[in-house]
Amino acid sequence: MSYYKLYMDFTIMKESSALVAFIGILGILTGLTFVVNSNYGLPPLPTGYVLSMILLILGGGGLIGSVMLILHEKISDNKKQFYYLNLVLACLLIGLGIQTIINHPLETPNCPCAPNFWGKNCELCKCFMGSCNDGGEGDGSCLCDLGWSGEICDVCAPTFQDNTDSGARCSQCKRGFWKEENGCKECYPGYMDSSTGACNQCAPTWLTESDDLGLLCRRCKPEHYGGYCRYTNSTLCKEDGDTLAFAKDNDWHRANVYTGNTCTPSGRSCKNPYDCQDGSGDSLNCKGQCVKDDETNGQICEDTLECESGFKCLFKTCCLEKKVSDGSCQCGRSGYIFDGTMCLKCPGFDGIYSASICSGHGTCAAAYAGDPNSAEIVGINCVCAPQGDQPLPTWSGKECGCLKNTENGTCVECWDGFWGSQCDPCPGGPGLAQCSKHGICNDGLTGDGTCSCDVDVKFNGLGSWKGNSCDECKNSDFYGDSCQICPGFTVVGCNSNTNPFLPNQCTTSCGIKTCNVSTGFCES
Repeated sequence: MSYYKLYMDFTIMKESSALVAFIGILGILTGLTFVVNSNYGLPPLPTGYVLSMILLILGGGGLIGSVMLILHEKISDNKKQFYYLNLVLACLLIGLGIQTIINHPLETPNCPCAPNFWGKNCELCKCFMGSCNDGGEGDGSCLCDLGWSGEICDVCAPTFQDNTDSGARCSQCKRGFWKEENGCKECYPGYMDSSTGACNQCAPTWLTESDDLGLLCRRCKPEHYGGYCRYTNSTLCKEDGDTLAFAKDNDWHRANVYTGNTCTPSGRSCKNPYDCQDGSGDSLNCKGQCVKDDETNGQICEDTLECESGFKCLFKTCCLEKKVSDGSCQCGRSGYIFDGTMCLKCPGFDGIYSASICSGHGTCAAAYAGDPNSAEIVGINCVCAPQGDQPLPTWSGKECGCLKNTENGTCVECWDGFWGSQCDPCPGGPGLAQCSKHGICNDGLTGDGTCSCDVDVKFNGLGSWKGNSCDECKNSDFYGDSCQICPGFTVVGCNSNTNPFLPNQCTTSCGIKTCNVSTGFCES
């Protein structure tokens, strides 16, 4: 009977184990089915966690089995000692499994949230104009759209404001800033950073003004031009002798060219003047119309502030009329033409008489690059005129000093200040400019182009000169730009070769002192 009971006990244990195993397998399959059919997803299983489960299962099974066998009344004491050992080992496995699962816990992800909800509890995002960091792992923070700021993106960014024309919220740079597409981080032309803030003072070449909205940097200081207020170099304009020449600044342009009352549309839309720099004139002139609802009062504008109450400045376009000067030279005297850099003296012009321009036989004009569509000036040329009606001889040459025979192309006459068969200009210049205006040139077809320099020892006379072009003072007795005689002038006998203009004599001044040829004073 005892053996039967023992057999039944083992049978019950095996059947119970089988049942428990079946239930466990069924539970695992059911759980996997729920995981697959849900949006939750299978969590990642750390290796340590899997090992801890194995240890706990082995230890738990060993513990239960050992306890049941130890408590069974038919098990001998000798065998019970073995099961006690199994019990200890099972407890150690369970302890090791518990320690492993503590070190390697299973961290399950949060439940997925619908869009615009965040966190474990799937709270509603509060972002007004921005993107929310949503989802179960999100923190609900807001990434603001361009132009917006604040914790929930409900206020304009520091450099943005509402558009004064369209009324769109936080879509326009504040005064002093520009380039909305880049976050209004750059200073608008004319503005610059200061020690107290960004873009809050006018650049050195701009006038500092103000209106109801605060600081206004919109115009260049005098002697500056263009959209970026560059310096106008009037000195360069005068370099070739035109003392009345000047560089055109923006003030001159507004007073003499640009009125602002008209706008000829170029077909190019714009938001600000600097959008009108497309290489087709660079007018820097952006204007719109004052519009209310669908009607306009005919007023052109640059900003809504210029319009009547209730009207907005819309439909802006680049105008063909240039708003600013290009800084080019304005020549002030006849005989000078702007060549793109300075006011250049016309060929043949002596700097005094307009009749000397092109030797009086032509007109002075700018010479352009070979490309007919190019506006690049490459020099100043004379357009020579014929001597009477064709086929009579025609004036030619750079300064129109050669009267050419139209049949064989040879020079038949040289104008004053030209010499030789090719009618080359005399040293110092042709015409009245010959010999630098301080002598007489051996000109004409048979001349050799040599200069006979003036030697005049009279006070306030012609002065005394030397050199191939008569552009140097005769000697140390003469001084200044006019080579006038120094004080204490005397004439003494000397070698006849010393002064061919005063035979057998030479000039001296200042006695035993020295004439300062810069000032004309005698110095010891």
